Amino acid sequence: MFYIKELILRLKFTFFSLTITLFLCYLYKNVLLTLLSFSLINDFFSQPTNAFSNFIYTHPIELFKTNIYSALIISTFLLIPYFFWHLFDFLKSSLLKEESEKLLSVFVKSITFVFLFNIISFFLFLPNI
Repeated sequence: MFYIKELILRLKFTFFSLTITLFLCYLYKNVLLTLLSFSLINDFFSQPTNAFSNFIYTHPIELFKTNIYSALIISTFLLIPYFFWHLFDFLKSSLLKEESEKLLSVFVKSITFVFLFNIISFFLFLPNI
């Protein structure tokens, strides 16, 4: 019964950190949107106040949905290591030392691979597509 309470507590921590990260990403939505869009980087550095004047939207909710969607994606992407850390910490108590070291190695390699693949695809593949 204790394990279920611990799992629920860890999920609450993860949800709380997702909420904080989502709030901060939405708070800095203009900077994040500028960093994610290649076409606006030159405009942002030349005219920082009018960088978002080129956006065309037909309804005001579209801009809000775009900001929420980008903040949700970024905050979820940033929460992946935290989630895996909680998962590993929860499973570590039931594993042997060798098993926990192997599992930690797999977690570190997989998280490193995910981040490196995303960075490489963002800077190499996306501009060429």
